[in-house]
Amino acid sequence: MLETKKVLEYGNKDYINDLQAFGWQATEVISESSGRSHYYYQILARDTNMINYQTLTLLENQYEKIKEQMEFYEEMEIEIVGLLLLLFIIPGVMYITYKLKQKNRINEDNARRKEQMNALVKKARSV
Repeated sequence: MLETKKVLEYGNKDYINDLQAFGWQATEVISESSGRSHYYYQILARDTNMINYQTLTLLENQYEKIKEQMEFYEEMEIEIVGLLLLLFIIPGVMYITYKLKQKNRINEDNARRKEQMNALVKKARSV
């Protein structure tokens, strides 16, 4: 039996390549429109009767859990920084310090998660 998955193609090339390690095969690209927006989706398929299906599914689920924990840093807003520095020097410096620490923490956490995801992909490829 075949199972399918639809993945937004734009910006997800690495993700699609990683999914192929879990037994997914790219089958077709479809397009969908929503108002003025136009989206392209990669359709992936895999056979549920394939060898090591259960192992690959387990590894993929672990990969997805880690991927969901990824965080994204929001850049400092120049207007807020300027206003805080202009009106209140100490809060402005505190905001800049907070944002720099936040960026470093997010980068470190995401690097650790990416290593875990890559390890799962590597393990899946060896299965």
